Formats: sequence, C-alpha cells, structure tokens
Amino acid sequence: MKQLESLDAYRTAQDLAARAYSLTQSGVLSKHFALIDQIRRACISVPANIAEGYALGTTVQFIRCLRISLGSSAELRSHLDLTKRLALADAEDLNATIALTIRVIAILVGLLKKLDRNHRSRVPFPVSRVPCPVQATESRISFVTKNTRAPAKNAAGIVQPCLPCSSGTRFDAAT
Repeated sequence: MKQLESLDAYRTAQDLAARAYSLTQSGVLSKHFALIDQIRRACISVPANIAEGYALGTTVQFIRCLRISLGSSAELRSHLDLTKRLALADAEDLNATIALTIRVIAILVGLLKKLDRNHRSRVPFPVSRVPCPVQATESRISFVTKNTRAPAKNAAGIVQPCLPCSSGTRFDAAT
C-alpha cells in the first residue's frame, strides 16, 4: 500500500480535523465546553484512526480502524449539525466544515467497500442496508468450529450455514 500521507482519506481527514478544531476556537461556540470537547475529540479521532490502522500493517486491522474512523466522522457530523441548528458558529465556516465531513465519510465508505471486496470477512459491511446475496451454490463462509459436526445439507445438496450462538451450541439455518 502507498505511504500514509499519499492516501486521500488521510489527507482529507487531516484537513477536516484542522478545520473543525479551529471552528471551536472562535465565536459563541467557544463558551459551550461540552460540545467543543466532543467536536475536538471526534475530529482528532478521524485521521488518528486511519493512521493507526495503516501502521498496524494488516488489512483486517486497517478495515477495523477505518470503521472506527467512519463512526467518528458520523459523530462529528452530528455535532456540527447541532452547532448549525443552535447557530453557535459562523454559518459559512460551519457549512464548509459539514461539506468536508460529508466528503470524508464518502471517501471512507468507498475505501471500506474496496478493501472489503478484496478481503471478504464473515462480518457484513456495516454501512450497507442491503443484506448480502445468498449464493445458490455451497457457502464459502464457514461458522463451524473445531470438534463440531459437519454442516447439514438440504435436499438439493447445498450446505446450510451454521449460525453460532453465545451458549456455544450451533443452530442450522432453516431451509
């Protein structure tokens, strides 16, 4: 993978952090300490989690940290929307910061989709509201753990996915 600084997601997140942080240092907003603290924590978290995931060196860890960064971006967007609703900052600066937040969210979603496509995991992509399509052939995802019976097959010979539960037993999906 490229150097961290060459990632568009990281550079844009750094710009967002600088803009959002400077937004908290001026105007009426500077007197709302709880909101300032939340905005600052969220905006700093976005590029920091991208950098942390990149430094960990594995795709799985990078995806995990990008998801955390996406959550922080959404949180920041919520705080900025509240700030706008309460008219606690300059409207022009606030609108530009919200637009940059939306851009960072879009970049992160795109990067996550690309990485998720290249590195399938058992956990579905969190942003998608559409369930993963069920394949007509044998499932490639295995939930079977050591010392458990083989997965059941239906009348057509298709493997039924095994769904683990917290008690340690497993349930076969209904046909």
